[in-house]
Amino acid sequence: GATSSIVFGNYIFRDDQLSREFRDALTERAAACVRVCVVRDWLGCLGQSSRHFWTPLIAAGGDVRVYNPPRITRPFGWLSRDHRKLLVVDNAVGFVGGICVSGKWLGDPAREIAPWRDTAIAVRGPAVLDMTCPFADIWAELGAPLPADILESATRALPSGKADLRVVAAVPNVAGL
Repeated sequence: GATSSIVFGNYIFRDDQLSREFRDALTERAAACVRVCVVRDWLGCLGQSSRHFWTPLIAAGGDVRVYNPPRITRPFGWLSRDHRKLLVVDNAVGFVGGICVSGKWLGDPAREIAPWRDTAIAVRGPAVLDMTCPFADIWAELGAPLPADILESATRALPSGKADLRVVAAVPNVAGL
């Protein structure tokens, strides 16, 4: 139902039925002139999906960038990963959690494999900007920055609910953990 923008970063997109449904939904929105920006992790997607997986979305006007592929100039640079799982729709609602995009996480009852247990949350209100900004930082590292209107619309989010919320975006090697 997005009408203006979708930013979506995930560690693994596996080329399976569930991921194709995600890709096709993003493709439909891009064809409807919604700005769709996807970051996939090079290592996370290695052997899971290829750049060809994204051909329909790119053909519809979406943009897909790869986080930190190997480079000859930085032989060990590929070890740095962006393991975030983040989806922000129209800067109105953001989702963050631990599940990658793959039917594998649904389990397989026929083989007695239980579904993966993880937690994700939906966020509304001004904290959505705190989710969009780290995505924008990674996006800008990989090419041209996000269009200004995406971040500007996030700054206008009205409070939602009664809980105070702060999103802390960090990467493990600098988080002081």
